[in-house]
Amino acid sequence: MRLGLCRLVVVGALVAPMTMALAGAPAHAAVGSVTISELHYNPSTGESEFLELANTSGAVVDLGGWRISSGVDYTFPLGTLLQPTDRLALTRNAASFQSVYGTAAFGQYAGALSNGGETVELVDASGASIDAVTYSDSGAWPVAADGGGPSLELIDLQSDNSLPASWLVSRNEGGTPAAVNTAETPPPASPVITAVDPVPMRPAPAQAVVIEATITGAESASVIYRVGFGAEVTVALLDDLASPGGAGDGRYSAVIPGQVAGSLVRYRISATNAVGSSSIPLPSDSIDYHGVVVTDPARSTALPTIEWWMEDHVYNDLRKNHRFDDVFGAAVIAYDGVVYDNAQMRVRGGDSRTLAHNSWNVELPAGHPFDMPGRLTTPPVDEFNLQWDGIPTPAVAWDLVRNAGFPGIDYFPIASYRNGKFWGGGSYSTNIDGAWRRNNGYDTGNMYKGDGYPALEASATPAQLVTALELKEGNDDDRSVVAAFARGFGTGTPAQRREYILDRVDVPKMINYLAVVGYLKHWDSANHNWYLVNDSADTDRWYMIPWDLDLTLRRKANDPASVGDFLQPNTSPLPQAMLAQPEFRQMYFRRLKSLIDAYPLATYPVSVFNPLYQQAAPDLLTSWKFWRQWGKPSDRAALFAAGAKERGALFAANTGRNRSIPPTQTAARPIVLSSVRADAASQAGQFVELTNSSRTESFDLSGWTIEELGLTLQPGTVILPQQKLVLVRNDRQYRDVNAPTLIGGEFDVDLMAGATITLRDAAGAVVAVGTAA
Repeated sequence: MRLGLCRLVVVGALVAPMTMALAGAPAHAAVGSVTISELHYNPSTGESEFLELANTSGAVVDLGGWRISSGVDYTFPLGTLLQPTDRLALTRNAASFQSVYGTAAFGQYAGALSNGGETVELVDASGASIDAVTYSDSGAWPVAADGGGPSLELIDLQSDNSLPASWLVSRNEGGTPAAVNTAETPPPASPVITAVDPVPMRPAPAQAVVIEATITGAESASVIYRVGFGAEVTVALLDDLASPGGAGDGRYSAVIPGQVAGSLVRYRISATNAVGSSSIPLPSDSIDYHGVVVTDPARSTALPTIEWWMEDHVYNDLRKNHRFDDVFGAAVIAYDGVVYDNAQMRVRGGDSRTLAHNSWNVELPAGHPFDMPGRLTTPPVDEFNLQWDGIPTPAVAWDLVRNAGFPGIDYFPIASYRNGKFWGGGSYSTNIDGAWRRNNGYDTGNMYKGDGYPALEASATPAQLVTALELKEGNDDDRSVVAAFARGFGTGTPAQRREYILDRVDVPKMINYLAVVGYLKHWDSANHNWYLVNDSADTDRWYMIPWDLDLTLRRKANDPASVGDFLQPNTSPLPQAMLAQPEFRQMYFRRLKSLIDAYPLATYPVSVFNPLYQQAAPDLLTSWKFWRQWGKPSDRAALFAAGAKERGALFAANTGRNRSIPPTQTAARPIVLSSVRADAASQAGQFVELTNSSRTESFDLSGWTIEELGLTLQPGTVILPQQKLVLVRNDRQYRDVNAPTLIGGEFDVDLMAGATITLRDAAGAVVAVGTAA
């Protein structure tokens, strides 16, 4: 948000970054003297994104030492002067910018503007905030700037640029870098359409829908609608005595006739005069229509209902010819009357691709993310899955994942209707897509999805890994980075592998991953059904997070014979390498016991499952009778309960002294602060060392805290008997100068000499107190 008031000025020419002879000393900028005036965050051409700054002060502004400090990073050279009314453009890629615009940008920043929205802040040389804008690709922000080519332009340089209403999409394809915004000048006098509303939003069968719109400057206007996939019908939109407010007030209306129950009605508005025409949705939008869905009183379900429409020839072609190649087909999605035009759907999954009742991946059009108000934990989403599930077993697994400390996904039963007819019971599943990754902090560094053999095999070539690992985030296009990682932990002597794991793997996160996989008996996770994360932007450590948890807590008799008891989830190379080391194996079993104690298999799975199943049972039974796919839902529910019980019995039989799973952690807390070091000269010298003084018992420190450092120990943090764990100010710097050791995480506060820190357990009780030396 721009602070302070400045007078309006006229745009001039850009001054190069050099000291110039002036009639007087250059004025230092008052707060609010420089404004973020244009953002081109998702261009259609190359990496030519840019941001624009405008001098609104009426005086020369010395930008030397000023910085774009949030969103992207750029520091202005000393001697950079910006003349009154001038503008300058900073870009992500100077060469691409030059190619697209035929002129040089003022400078090239580090990083990239987020396509999903973020805060961009300009600070002066002292660090004081001059201007900040938090833009978005959804909600009230102009969505057509997200990937369609145009930029976001400030309408008035004196306006509050923190408000979405202060911005418009540029009328120029690539925006107007370092020039007057098209939004600042009135467009040709084509009609302006605002406030389009259908009345009612949820029509009953045979109930007409009145489309109301406010339009200025129109000589004629119309509503173009279609029912389902039928032909378009045009109806005049009139400002007459029958329209809201009467004739001549700019409020138009037209009537769409009533339709049968479950119908999809899509429409758009067009207005024309001698200068030109306008439409809603805009031609640049990713959707062609808005829409309403006619209610169906005959439907009876206790579940949230997702409706979708796909032409029969598209649906049949995808199921016949594209089960295995991820080809998408056009569809329309609706939830609670909100219509999402121009969605894309494809058949997904492993077994699902071979079944009659498939699972589907759904991708939303750009700028129109999907929401289910009150049901999604991190809305809105760019894509999601419609799972065919016969029973909601994965919902239990994802509940455990979230409770164990990983960011989970939303997974719950739904009813689904296609083209107005019941299509099946199943589940909604959030996908680990771009929106999920942004919302959960996985949009930096490298992230891969396991897609098959030879994923993470030490012998795999980068070319093989391009196929076996799908790159979701990052720049490891040739997979050379992950190939080097796989060789590091998969080759050499056991001692060398151990040191490599300590040096490059986020051990607590991996211990937690293994414990979740072990608890759930997620045996279907060898070369797929997981994501691999490389935190290259910070610690450069690696770890895994779970995915596709449908085959969990099944009875031994229902799993492949090779699975066995599955006490140790050594399903893929990284788990195998870690569990081959006695110390990591012991950590795993301690963390597994923590989960067993916190979420008893005798009660926890059924306590989550039963309410969901009881709610979904009627729809699941209807779906089963139609599709006859796998077992009857009630039989499968009984098998799930039996599988959880069997798993609990197996754990009980393997728990105790001298057995794989240790007894419950005792109330004793023999964890001491064995060293607390402060080093003003280097973050590498700032660390806290914890020691487990017990000779026999390992301890799970998940959720323990050091409040003074703002640090909560991450799930999976385990210290073995007589062993140490280090918490560090800077992970990379610490391990650059120290031998590989167990690092539990980073803290973000500088540790000063003489500072007192207090270690507390997860319940808040004081365990140890130390003073930094």
